[in-house]
Amino acid sequence: MAAYEEQHFYWLDQIDSADRGLVGDVAYDLAMLARRGYAVWPGLVVSASVFQQFLRQVDWSQPLFADLPDSSLYVDVNNARQLQAIAQQLQQAIRSTPLDGTWLQELGQLASTWNTPSLMLRPSVSLQAAHTPMMTGRIRGLLTAHTCNAELEAIAHGVQQIWTELFRARSLFYWQRSRIPLNTIRLAVLIQPIPEAIASGAVHTHPTHTEIWAAPQSKLVASGSFLPPLAASDLLAPDYYWVDAATGEVEMTHAGLPVLAFSESTSSEFVPPLSTPLCAPALASQPSINRESDVPHPILSADQIHTLEHTARRIADDLGRPVELEWCLSTGRDGSNLMSILQVTQRHPATQPRMPAFSIAPIPSAEHVSSSRPLSSATVSSQVGVLTGLAAAPGRRIGRVLVVNGYVPKGTTIEQILVASSVSPRWLPELQQARGFITEQGGMTSHGAIVARELGIPAVVGVADATRQLKTGDVVCIDGDRGVVIPMSEAALLSQDASVAAAPAPAASPSAPMMPYRPLATQLMVNVSQVEALAQVGSVPINGIGLVRSEHVLLGLTQGRSLYDWQSQAQASYQLAEAIQKLARAIAPSPLFYRSADVRSHERSFLDGTVAEPNPILGLHGTLSYQSDPTLFDLELEALRLAQDAGCTNVRLLLPFVRTVEEFQWCDRRIQQSNLRHTSGFQVWIMAEVPSILFLLPELVAAGVQGISIGSNDLTQLLLAIDRDSPPTGANYSEAHPAVLRAMRQLIQAAHQAEIPCAICGEAPVQHPYIIADLVRWGIYSISVSPAAAAATYQAIAQAEQALLLEAARQTSRDARG
Repeated sequence: MAAYEEQHFYWLDQIDSADRGLVGDVAYDLAMLARRGYAVWPGLVVSASVFQQFLRQVDWSQPLFADLPDSSLYVDVNNARQLQAIAQQLQQAIRSTPLDGTWLQELGQLASTWNTPSLMLRPSVSLQAAHTPMMTGRIRGLLTAHTCNAELEAIAHGVQQIWTELFRARSLFYWQRSRIPLNTIRLAVLIQPIPEAIASGAVHTHPTHTEIWAAPQSKLVASGSFLPPLAASDLLAPDYYWVDAATGEVEMTHAGLPVLAFSESTSSEFVPPLSTPLCAPALASQPSINRESDVPHPILSADQIHTLEHTARRIADDLGRPVELEWCLSTGRDGSNLMSILQVTQRHPATQPRMPAFSIAPIPSAEHVSSSRPLSSATVSSQVGVLTGLAAAPGRRIGRVLVVNGYVPKGTTIEQILVASSVSPRWLPELQQARGFITEQGGMTSHGAIVARELGIPAVVGVADATRQLKTGDVVCIDGDRGVVIPMSEAALLSQDASVAAAPAPAASPSAPMMPYRPLATQLMVNVSQVEALAQVGSVPINGIGLVRSEHVLLGLTQGRSLYDWQSQAQASYQLAEAIQKLARAIAPSPLFYRSADVRSHERSFLDGTVAEPNPILGLHGTLSYQSDPTLFDLELEALRLAQDAGCTNVRLLLPFVRTVEEFQWCDRRIQQSNLRHTSGFQVWIMAEVPSILFLLPELVAAGVQGISIGSNDLTQLLLAIDRDSPPTGANYSEAHPAVLRAMRQLIQAAHQAEIPCAICGEAPVQHPYIIADLVRWGIYSISVSPAAAAATYQAIAQAEQALLLEAARQTSRDARG
């Protein structure tokens, strides 16, 4: 401990890799950029050891706090009164305890070397090794930056203000819900001078383009209050530039409105949409900024925009991930020449993974046939009436029909609207370019609906006699938002083809600047089976892949062969390992939950010709099937081990349809034999989709289960005894049924008591988004949804968490009144 507490202060150029736990990630990232040769805003760090010593010197009035900073400090965040009371007591104790005069004097002397009237103080946090860097990145915006005068008393007050941020009610809520014990958090304070800069802003690189925000004067960034363009903001509208990565052309600029300057006493939370590192050397000469009230002029010149973009792209390539940073532009001299100097002021962890180098073939977008645009009577055919079904996957497209009876020929690329009795999982490789699905069977959670949502194409299921009423070559409009199929004329198809050819790809449109995201205590993940699906996530900050449906991955590998023939190959495990690695590396360091195969007999009949059971949902599948034939499960374990050996340490295993403790124990013995558990961070979770888990969870945890993920699809049909794929009964199938919601709540509470995380990866949060507030209130650990639903789910989680905090504040106010 003595060596840990030996050094109180660090200049940025004194920091090396061994100091990360002492200086926090914000300061460390700036120091590493400087070491790579990039210009960074100077800074001085009050190390985490100072805070640790300070907490031990506080005269705590409550025994609950006596062992800080070594205590994990459990707080019941569902008890609003307790949460607010504890937060207020902790913050008041920190503010009222004087700082050590010796090191405070030393800090004042060091800061005085900048000869600046005001300072910026930023929290710089690191977590102990038990937590991933991804979790550290998620706290961005949780702790607030502060400014102060460069006087000793003001500096002391500012440092204490940063320390109190750790114990605000919303911070305690976040730590507890994220299962981050307080004694694993190291909080340092980064102190920086506030320069007289001419402009400041933010930059974010994407695989296809770079976004740049710019505002005049440095105080926007320096106060920790730089906000990218908010559509409804009357206070702040910085310039916005969209630069094409391939051509370097500025595709769009937006001249911002006059910006309000912040006073140096301003303290505001920083909530940008940013997230990795960057900075640049000198820029070309800066033109004078003359911002008239009526006709605002661009803040950055064309040369400066390109220099920013080029530097950001170079740093992104250097670091191997997207670049997100804040920057400031100040003036300096090179001899007699006046120069503009760009410095990075803060680097942020990436909100999303860099996509692979291969291109993703765009599917003609439903946005080109907007569901809000009325169909012309001249384009609607009257030969066949409108067909209705369930709106299984959103979107609206016009296309020719391809009626499939029985099977899709191997190697066929379906570019039409597929009409079939049901969609087989075996067809997945051939359906990549389909314009949509129309099926007679299936429900909202059928395989066809799930595949359509993952591919981002519309689907209408449960359409009676669709294969009889429609024939190959017909032109229809499929409306996956309303669940209708409208027969169309040839003119409609020609008109759409022309509009699609003339319109740019939606992903390349710069018309909508990225909105800011705040940190969430509830993790947001996505369900995917292919890397390409991650492109649908966009800029939404996700925390990993909550579900990989192995059956879909395997179907892509079998290429039309039977599963039995494929798994008999010597290279089968290596092929599966490569597929897992591609997903794991795309999302790293965030976790990936690989659900091992759950092939049911009616699905296996398509794969290897076996006879379907009369009731497949209750038949031989899930972990029970592994015992009768462990070949495929052993192959999957071998593939996971190969992925681990290749450096993919973020992979977890999720066991499907576990019915009994004995089933899990059998699987766990195979897992132990595979040596997967010897890798740090590897975890084994189970799906909570069989009602027996409601009663067996304590025994399962004792047997080694490390987490559960609610599979709302199967849980619902087993609790309600309703076949989710049967249109006649499927109308009564609802994951929001009171019985299902009570079961979910019981599972979450049981997981809390067992001290393991409880997630949900079924369709319930997407089909019934209003239940997200309940899940958050009950303490769900993570919510995993389809990529297309990530943005809406993020907003629902954020609103639910904000409501909890507001209720806590109101409860405190009611208590104070009486």
